[in-house]
Amino acid sequence: VLPGGVDSQIIDPDGTCRLSARYALQVAEGTVYVENNGIRRVPAQYHDQLFADDMRFFSDIPPEAIYFRTVPSFEVDTPALSWLTTSLFICAGGRTQDGVMLDFYQVG
Repeated sequence: VLPGGVDSQIIDPDGTCRLSARYALQVAEGTVYVENNGIRRVPAQYHDQLFADDMRFFSDIPPEAIYFRTVPSFEVDTPALSWLTTSLFICAGGRTQDGVMLDFYQVG
Protein backbone atom coordinates (compact mmCIF):
# COMPACT_ATOMS: atom_id res chain seq x y z
CA VAL A 1 0.00 0.00 0.00
CA LEU A 2 1.40 3.37 -1.03
CA PRO A 3 1.32 6.45 1.24
CA GLY A 4 -1.52 8.91 0.82
CA GLY A 5 -4.67 6.81 1.14
CA VAL A 6 -7.76 7.84 3.05
CA ASP A 7 -10.59 5.98 4.73
CA SER A 8 -13.68 6.82 6.72
CA GLN A 9 -16.47 5.07 8.54
CA ILE A 10 -19.93 6.08 9.62
CA ILE A 11 -21.29 4.02 12.49
CA ASP A 12 -25.07 3.71 12.46
CA PRO A 13 -26.99 3.56 15.76
CA ASP A 14 -27.42 -0.21 15.27
CA GLY A 15 -23.62 -0.63 15.13
CA THR A 16 -23.32 -1.15 11.37
CA CYS A 17 -20.18 0.55 10.05
CA ARG A 18 -20.42 2.00 6.56
CA LEU A 19 -16.87 1.99 5.25
CA SER A 20 -15.17 3.91 2.47
CA ALA A 21 -11.49 3.65 1.57
CA ARG A 22 -9.28 5.01 -1.22
CA TYR A 23 -5.70 3.88 -1.62
CA ALA A 24 -3.06 2.89 -4.14
CA LEU A 25 -1.16 -0.37 -4.40
CA GLN A 26 2.22 -0.89 -6.01
CA VAL A 27 2.39 -4.31 -7.67
CA ALA A 28 4.95 -5.86 -10.01
CA GLU A 29 3.00 -4.82 -13.13
CA GLY A 30 2.32 -1.21 -12.08
CA THR A 31 0.11 0.87 -9.80
CA VAL A 32 -3.50 0.11 -8.88
CA TYR A 33 -5.85 2.73 -7.43
CA VAL A 34 -8.57 1.14 -5.29
CA GLU A 35 -11.90 2.61 -4.26
CA ASN A 36 -13.43 0.25 -1.73
CA ASN A 37 -16.85 0.67 -0.06
CA GLY A 38 -18.75 -1.70 2.19
CA ILE A 39 -20.07 -2.56 5.62
CA ARG A 40 -18.88 -4.17 8.82
CA ARG A 41 -21.07 -5.55 11.62
CA VAL A 42 -19.98 -6.91 14.98
CA PRO A 43 -22.02 -8.73 17.65
CA ALA A 44 -24.29 -6.47 19.74
CA GLN A 45 -22.25 -6.87 22.93
CA TYR A 46 -19.39 -4.92 21.26
CA HIS A 47 -21.43 -1.96 19.99
CA ASP A 48 -20.46 0.39 22.84
CA GLN A 49 -16.78 -0.22 22.11
CA LEU A 50 -17.27 0.80 18.47
CA PHE A 51 -17.74 4.40 19.58
CA ALA A 52 -14.49 4.45 21.59
CA ASP A 53 -11.21 5.20 19.85
CA ASP A 54 -9.54 1.94 20.86
CA MET A 55 -9.71 -0.88 18.34
CA ARG A 56 -7.97 -3.47 20.53
CA PHE A 57 -11.32 -5.06 21.34
CA PHE A 58 -11.44 -6.50 17.80
CA SER A 59 -8.93 -9.15 18.87
CA ASP A 60 -11.51 -10.36 21.44
CA ILE A 61 -14.18 -11.04 18.80
CA PRO A 62 -14.09 -14.38 16.98
CA PRO A 63 -13.34 -13.56 13.31
CA GLU A 64 -16.34 -15.56 12.11
CA ALA A 65 -18.64 -13.32 14.21
CA ILE A 66 -17.69 -10.19 12.23
CA TYR A 67 -19.43 -9.48 8.93
CA PHE A 68 -17.03 -7.36 6.86
CA ARG A 69 -17.67 -7.13 3.11
CA THR A 70 -16.74 -4.53 0.53
CA VAL A 71 -17.05 -3.90 -3.19
CA PRO A 72 -13.81 -2.58 -4.70
CA SER A 73 -13.31 -0.87 -8.03
CA PHE A 74 -9.97 -0.27 -9.68
CA GLU A 75 -8.09 2.16 -11.90
CA VAL A 76 -4.79 1.00 -13.40
CA ASP A 77 -1.84 2.57 -15.20
CA THR A 78 -0.88 -0.33 -17.46
CA PRO A 79 -2.65 -2.62 -19.96
CA ALA A 80 -1.31 -5.66 -18.07
CA LEU A 81 -3.74 -4.84 -15.24
CA SER A 82 -6.71 -3.73 -17.33
CA TRP A 83 -8.60 -6.94 -16.51
CA LEU A 84 -9.15 -5.44 -13.04
CA THR A 85 -11.28 -2.71 -14.60
CA THR A 86 -13.51 -5.07 -16.59
CA SER A 87 -14.46 -7.51 -13.83
CA LEU A 88 -16.48 -7.31 -10.63
CA PHE A 89 -14.95 -8.10 -7.25
CA ILE A 90 -16.00 -8.50 -3.64
CA CYS A 91 -13.80 -8.46 -0.56
CA ALA A 92 -14.06 -10.34 2.69
CA GLY A 93 -12.31 -8.38 5.40
CA GLY A 94 -10.99 -8.75 8.88
CA ARG A 95 -10.19 -6.01 11.40
CA THR A 96 -7.40 -6.40 13.93
CA GLN A 97 -6.01 -3.97 16.48
CA ASP A 98 -3.20 -3.26 14.00
CA GLY A 99 -5.14 -2.79 10.78
CA VAL A 100 -7.32 -4.38 8.14
CA MET A 101 -6.82 -7.52 6.07
CA LEU A 102 -8.79 -8.00 2.83
CA ASP A 103 -9.25 -11.04 0.62
CA PHE A 104 -10.28 -10.03 -2.92
CA TYR A 105 -12.50 -12.33 -5.00
CA GLN A 106 -13.31 -11.95 -8.66
CA VAL A 107 -17.00 -12.61 -9.33
CA GLY A 108 -17.16 -15.14 -12.11
